[in-house]
Amino acid sequence: MQTARSRPRRLGTDRIRVINKALGVIRQPEGLAGGSSVQDQGGGKAVFVQLARNGGRARLLAGLGVALICGCGSGLGSSDDDRLRPTMASSISAAESPFFETDSNDFLESAEYVLLQGDPRLIHGGITGPQDVDVYDLGPAQPGDRIVAEMTPDASLDGVIAIFDDAGASLLVNDHRNTYLGRSDPFVDVVIRRPSTACYVAVAATPGYEASGDYRLVAYKQSPVAIPPPRPEVVLLVFDGGNHVRVGSRPAVDVPYFDAVDIDPVYAGRTAEIIAGVVAGVREDYAGLDVTILSTSEGVVFDGSMTRIFFGAFDQALLGVAENVDEFNATEAQEAIVFTDTFAAFMPLNPEPSEMAQALANVASHEL
Repeated sequence: MQTARSRPRRLGTDRIRVINKALGVIRQPEGLAGGSSVQDQGGGKAVFVQLARNGGRARLLAGLGVALICGCGSGLGSSDDDRLRPTMASSISAAESPFFETDSNDFLESAEYVLLQGDPRLIHGGITGPQDVDVYDLGPAQPGDRIVAEMTPDASLDGVIAIFDDAGASLLVNDHRNTYLGRSDPFVDVVIRRPSTACYVAVAATPGYEASGDYRLVAYKQSPVAIPPPRPEVVLLVFDGGNHVRVGSRPAVDVPYFDAVDIDPVYAGRTAEIIAGVVAGVREDYAGLDVTILSTSEGVVFDGSMTRIFFGAFDQALLGVAENVDEFNATEAQEAIVFTDTFAAFMPLNPEPSEMAQALANVASHEL
């Protein structure tokens, strides 16, 4: 339900950290997911989206080009100890005045106020289907506040939780596939960088899953916490193949040398041109963000500390896959794959080499 307010603000992201308009000038055929698909069961990065108004209610929009990515690791604050830690819900006493959702909290403006002060807060709620979203306002947040939230859903609910600031910018999102944390329940842990008059936590079913059920959400705020300094990132675009490339818990993949002919014979002799377009496109996407984009096509050799994106191979359902969303570059070296051969699905659109390069670049930027 919507309260009598101005037009609801979407839970999107103001900062375009990732260019998620996969395929750019090339539209997407039905049934093929860009980036990591919501069908991905392998523990790779799940592609989420934004909560947007539709027919007077907020909904999760699955697919490409709608902005928000969601990862399987917490990005910051996770450690090996977290994997062994009991859930927060198990430590909350039933006598500690839990908050019960009223089902009128689909928007930022109608978020239910659950102020975090010291002790963890327990929230009981329910998701009725793929279009239901529950939003809670945890109160103001200052730089150095650590916000932790954990969702314990019914077995019938594959959940996702996200943290947003007062501008509707996503700070961290996590679903039910936690590769690095070894968890099966959504969990977010983020240190606030900028002051915000409100800190929102949104709960929904994972896009692509016809899921519903009740949940318990436990959240707490710890402060002050030291704010880690920014960490620059170096990314190597790999066009010369790789053996046993493993992403998350997915089976290892042997990625061959990239040859544009493997997409379609029409690109014979155009491989170098397409590679150059991909490198230029990814660099443009991350210009000014303290991310250095290197390429094996320019003679750069992997030094063990770089994040690598491999170009090659085929996947039946995915255009690309990555391990998680590392919001603050907490993990120095990670790997992703852009399944270039899968892009043959777009050949009925007759893309020029520059258009195909843009498509590959956009998916690579999304995975990064």
